[in-house]
Amino acid sequence: MEDILLNLNSFSVTGQSNSIHAEHPRFSQFKTKQSKSSQQERRKAVLAARKDARYDLLSHVRRVEQGTSDESEVPQNTEDDSDAMEGVVECYLKPKRYKDFLMLSEWLVDVPEDFASTHLAVPCPVGKRCLVVSGNGRTTMYARNGQRIETFFSVLPGGNRSTSHKGYAIFDCIVCYEDNIFYILDMVAWMNQSMMQCETPFRFEWTKSRLEESEHDASVVSDNNDYKFMSVKYHECDKASLQRMLEEPFSFGVELDGVLFYHKHTHYTHGPTPLVGWLKAYMMQEILDVPVPEHFFAQKPEKYTNLQQHIEYGKQAREERLQRNSEIKEQKKLERLQKHQARQNSKKNSMDTTPVTCSEDSENSKSTVPAQTDVSSSHGEINTTPSSSSAFSSLAASTPSFSFSSMNPFASTTLPSFSSASNPFALAPSLPRAEAEAVTEKESVAVEE
Repeated sequence: MEDILLNLNSFSVTGQSNSIHAEHPRFSQFKTKQSKSSQQERRKAVLAARKDARYDLLSHVRRVEQGTSDESEVPQNTEDDSDAMEGVVECYLKPKRYKDFLMLSEWLVDVPEDFASTHLAVPCPVGKRCLVVSGNGRTTMYARNGQRIETFFSVLPGGNRSTSHKGYAIFDCIVCYEDNIFYILDMVAWMNQSMMQCETPFRFEWTKSRLEESEHDASVVSDNNDYKFMSVKYHECDKASLQRMLEEPFSFGVELDGVLFYHKHTHYTHGPTPLVGWLKAYMMQEILDVPVPEHFFAQKPEKYTNLQQHIEYGKQAREERLQRNSEIKEQKKLERLQKHQARQNSKKNSMDTTPVTCSEDSENSKSTVPAQTDVSSSHGEINTTPSSSSAFSSLAASTPSFSFSSMNPFASTTLPSFSSASNPFALAPSLPRAEAEAVTEKESVAVEE
């Protein structure tokens, strides 16, 4: 009956998880019996789904070997299986290129009972989480969002020109620019062989052995190896091993950032998974009841009280950061819009002022152009508009005319004469028609004589 009441208290009609129109999500937890952790349930669901997938694969292989592929023998998925797979879909999403390719962790909120025997601890140095891909004679470093950060040479398979024939390799690393070192957390692929379907202990041991047995020393900087590559030592998760891990000096010379706790039966998946936990060093005494050296408590924030409060504070800080980033984006968008409108207005103003200057220039040019008159000849008439008849008459009187008829006695017509005044290309008025006919008659008579 208590379980039914708890389920009714946590029942929500809306699709939004934290709607402001409903009561607070934690209101039902006030002075009530705490239910099982959702992290533990999701962890069990992922392991169960992987076990079922392995069983289905083995069954399929057996049917292929026996030559029987009857669909009736394939077990049908029940509603319980579909419900259990709802929390597993996130871990098996195929990434687009290298975006969200890394296997990320969750806060270790719920510690399982078999934690000491089912988990491995990996200390993580302070640095930048990245994905290193070597192949085709070069090595590339990618960020979490899939953005390429840097391209360089390495002695990993396919990482430089001399090893380009050895395929490719993919590593999950933390880069520390202070030491010029890549600290390898996990191996994804080696010489074209994927390790994603292998369990955690095998991947860790394979990483260590491949680097130690390689013909090229990856821990030394050389012409073909721009960065050092070192594998991080892993530890068992019993209290004695964890205490020894915190007291002994680490293999890296930088400050400890935190500890990753890998489940031994997990495969390498994309995105956050409940099978990988994360704790800061000063949190291990609170969560795992492991004695922590005093110098790690200096890393504790001033407002830190417990892990749950720290998680809530982190969520609030993240929401504030996202809100602040959105406001900055909106402000920059508004500034770009204002600049665009200002450019458009300036172009419009320049276009409005351009016709006015052209009209003024045209009027000035009209006033300076000399006027022309009607030019008539035996071939036709050229009609122009004179500005002043007196000016034209004075110009015609002062310019001597030249006729082609004197050079060509057989010409029966008079070509238009050209003026040799200031404008040599302007047409000068010819003789009147009656006088021209009289002149031609006299010339013809002279020729006959």
